[in-house]
Amino acid sequence: MIKGFNAEIRKKIVKEVESTLLARNDNGTLRDETDFVTGACAVMRIVNMELYGASEEESMNCIPPMWLLWPMSGRSIVNELEIKQTNADDSEGGNK
Repeated sequence: MIKGFNAEIRKKIVKEVESTLLARNDNGTLRDETDFVTGACAVMRIVNMELYGASEEESMNCIPPMWLLWPMSGRSIVNELEIKQTNADDSEGGNK
């Protein structure tokens, strides 16, 4: 059995990290999005192991893969999240 964050807690944490990232970008205080997300990943991983009993091998299960893959492929996390939000807004408004 895999231990670690349950889906509800993971969703809340991911939403908060992404909201904070976008807010810092909007208000001009974000210096490096990859550093910001890397710090969030490190904390999430430690919390996953220490508080939720995830093993070393399971500890990254709580990290959204795209947080790592977008920067590795030269894409901006902020831009990708903004596109995702725009698409979600369009879908909710029936514009898609």
